[in-house]
Amino acid sequence: LQERLGGVNTEFWSFSGRAPDNPENEPFLKWIYLVGNTSDADVPKVFSTSYGEPEHSVSSAYMHRINVEFQKAAARGISLLFATGDYGVATDDGTCPKSRFQGQWPAGSPWVTGV
Repeated sequence: LQERLGGVNTEFWSFSGRAPDNPENEPFLKWIYLVGNTSDADVPKVFSTSYGEPEHSVSSAYMHRINVEFQKAAARGISLLFATGDYGVATDDGTCPKSRFQGQWPAGSPWVTGV
């Protein structure tokens, strides 16, 4: 981003840990809570995240909880961009188990932009 948009201030936010419902998944809730608790004057207006999770690996309850926080961010004018994956509608190994598309999350959330 810095290379393409010279002179634009950027920050790097990083979080350790795992999602509470799947030890293989990232701590998105921990991150979005911090976004929600950062003042409008200090919070970045755009977040670009270059990874996500296979949608089937995220519980509905966890997805719903984070979507509430995504809605709050959207209401504040914060844009959230998430990767849709490297294999289109396939899993990370390039397959579609049971002949079904495999969405990525949080890119599949209606409250973020999948890129």
